[in-house]
Amino acid sequence: MHLRGRAATSVLLAASPLVADVTGRYFEDAAPAPAQPDPAPGKNGVAPYATDPHLADRLFDETLRMLDTK
Repeated sequence: MHLRGRAATSVLLAASPLVADVTGRYFEDAAPAPAQPDPAPGKNGVAPYATDPHLADRLFDETLRMLDTK
C-alpha cells in the first residue's frame, strides 16, 4: 500500500466535511467499517462487541472501580 493510502482514513476523519457529523462509528480504508459477525485476525470490519453499549457501560464501570474513583 502506498504511504498516502495509509493515512487516508485519518485525513478523512480529521478534515472532511462529509463526516463532520458522524460519531460513534468505526472506519477503515476511508469508509465506515462493516459489521463483522465472525471477528478473526486478518478480517476487516468491526466486531459486534466493539459497538455493544452494554459492554461499553461495563467497561466504564470497571475502569472506575479499578481506579477507585466512584
